[in-house]
Amino acid sequence: MLEYKGVTWVLYQQVLIPDVPPHVPVALSREEARELLKRSGAYFIRWISDFDRGQETAFWYIIKDTPDTLESLGRKVRYEVRRGLKHCTVRRTGADDIAENGWPVHVKAFEKYRSSAGPGSREMFVASIRKMQEPFWEFWSVLDPEGMMIAFAATRITEGCCKYDTVRFDPDYFHLNPSEALFYTLNDYYLHQKEVRYIDDGARSLAHDTSVQQYLIRKFGFRKAYCRMHVVYRPSVQLAVRLLYPFRRIIASFRNKFAARVTVLLKHEEVRRSLELR
Repeated sequence: MLEYKGVTWVLYQQVLIPDVPPHVPVALSREEARELLKRSGAYFIRWISDFDRGQETAFWYIIKDTPDTLESLGRKVRYEVRRGLKHCTVRRTGADDIAENGWPVHVKAFEKYRSSAGPGSREMFVASIRKMQEPFWEFWSVLDPEGMMIAFAATRITEGCCKYDTVRFDPDYFHLNPSEALFYTLNDYYLHQKEVRYIDDGARSLAHDTSVQQYLIRKFGFRKAYCRMHVVYRPSVQLAVRLLYPFRRIIASFRNKFAARVTVLLKHEEVRRSLELR
C-alpha cells in the first residue's frame, strides 16, 4: 500500500490502483503517475475519471443504485429467490468463519474461471480474509440444508457505497439457487436497510471471462456506469506494449500463463486507445 495525495494505492497483480470507490475523484498527472510507478515497482498504474458519465465507453463499473422489492423482480427470478431462501440459509457471519470454512468453496469457484490466476494456497486465502477488518468489512455465508457452507461474500462499506468485493459459490450447489438467495438478501440489506448510495460489483474484467456481471444486470437490475480509464506504464513496459500490440490477437491464441498475462496488458492498451478517441 502507498499513500499519495490523500489516496491509498494498492498493488494488485503488478498493477497499481487507487483504493477508493469509483465515484471518488482521483487527480493524477502523468509525472505523478511515473513517480508512483518508481516507488511501487508496478508494471503500470490505472485509475478512472468521469464516473457514470452516461455516454458509452469501453470501460465501466457494474452498479445498482435503485432498491427493489421481491415483487418488482421478474417472475422467474422471484421463483428462484424464493426457492433459494427455502433451501439455503443466508446469514451474517465473521472473518473467522470464512477463513476456517470457506476454502473448499473458494477452490471450487475457481474451477469455473478462465484465468491465468488460480486459487492460490490455503495459507494465502486465510491471510487475505483475516486482514479484512470490521467495521468496514462485512461477511455473509450461505449454508445448505445440512449446514455446510456453499457460498460466501465479503462486502466493504466506504464513502457511502457498498462494494461486493469477494463472492464465491460452489457450482455443485447451483441447483439450490444460492446465488439468487444471496444477491437478493445483500441487495435488500444494503439498499433498503443501510441506504447506501449504490452497490459496486467492480469494474469490467480484463483478466478473465465472467458471466457474473451479465447475471446481475439481467436478474437484479444492475447497470453499467461508464467512465474513462487512464493508464501509465513503466518505460520498459510501454516499449513492450508498443512492440506487441499489433500481435495481440495472435498472443491471445496461446494457452499459457505468460501469454494470458500479456493479453491482459494489451487489453488495457486497447481500452486506453479507444478512450483517446472520445
